[in-house]
Amino acid sequence: MREGEAEGVAREVLTALESGRQIEPFSIRRASFSTREAYAVTAALRRLREEDGAAQIGRKIGFTNRGIWDEYSVYQPIWGDVYDTTASEVPADGVIGVSHLPEPRIEPEIVLGLAEDLSLGMDERDVLDRISWIAHGF
Repeated sequence: MREGEAEGVAREVLTALESGRQIEPFSIRRASFSTREAYAVTAALRRLREEDGAAQIGRKIGFTNRGIWDEYSVYQPIWGDVYDTTASEVPADGVIGVSHLPEPRIEPEIVLGLAEDLSLGMDERDVLDRISWIAHGF
């Protein structure tokens, strides 16, 4: 990916989210769009969001179910940032608005709040000791 191209893609993503309109997936527009390039866009997107006042509060890890990897041509877990502007608690009435999203997809998740970073070589007890809270997510 050429210099500046990742930022251009990130700006297009933000514009689409702000307008609530769908856009053609980048992987269709550009067959060679790789995971490495997607992470370059993620870094540009993080910088743009933080410049706009958002704070990264975690990461969403997807494709942990190896049974679907072939179906999507994905062969490792992938991650994306979660921001204070994209996460919220369910209000008392149990309603969360999604009409502003261009293409809402509901995928139930288990969310773990970590009190400390994880590192390579930790065993299950080490990981469990670093979990500060657990919640439902989608």
